[in-house]
Amino acid sequence: MLAPNCPDPLKGSVSVHRWTGSALAETWHTRTDYNDPATSQARVTLLGEPPVGWLLAEDTLQAFEDGTEYVAGSGRPGQSVTFTPEQVRELGPGQVMVGDLRAAHKIIPEAEFQQGTAKHCY
Repeated sequence: MLAPNCPDPLKGSVSVHRWTGSALAETWHTRTDYNDPATSQARVTLLGEPPVGWLLAEDTLQAFEDGTEYVAGSGRPGQSVTFTPEQVRELGPGQVMVGDLRAAHKIIPEAEFQQGTAKHCY
C-alpha cells in the first residue's frame, strides 16, 4: 500500500481490517512516529514489517484469507478501499487500487495516484 506523500506527519497511518459483512474485525495498523516528519511517506507492506521510522500500533490480523473482504486505508476520506486477496493478485505492475469504504474501487496507474495524493493532504 502506498501512503500519501503529505507534508503533515500526522497523515502517516495505514491500517487493514477484516470485513465481516457488517463490522470491522481483526486489525493490522502501522503509523509514523508523529515526532519525525521524515517518516510521512512510505510504501507499506500490509501485515509486514513497518517502514523504517514507523511504529506497529496493532497486529491482531495475522494473515489474509482468500474469499474474505478486507478494508485498507489511512483513515482519511477517499483513502480506503475494500478488497479481496484475489483482487490484489490481479493487479499488474505499476497499478494501484483506489476507492472509498464499501464503494466501488477502480484500478489506476501508480503515477496517477502519486499525482493526486495532494488532494488527500488536508
